[in-house]
Amino acid sequence: MLVELVMLHLDLDDINLLFQIYPREQVKQARLRNLVAQGERYDTLNSFLACYYFDVKQPQRYVKSMATRLFNKRMGL
Repeated sequence: MLVELVMLHLDLDDINLLFQIYPREQVKQARLRNLVAQGERYDTLNSFLACYYFDVKQPQRYVKSMATRLFNKRMGL
C-alpha cells in the first residue's frame, strides 16, 4: 500500500526512496497490482512510471498489456 500511495502522489524524491527501502522487483510488482489494475484512470501515470523507473521501451503498450493480463487473471480466463 505504501508503494501505491507514494506513486499516486508522484513525489519523485519519495519514489526514489522506495527503491532504497524495497527491492526493485517488489516495487514493480506492487505497482502492477495496485496501480495498473485500476485501469485507464492511471494510464498516463503508469506509462510515465514504466518508462522512467522501469526502462520500458513502449510504456503505453506495456501498461495496456499488463492491465489486460491482470483483468484476465482476476476473471479466471
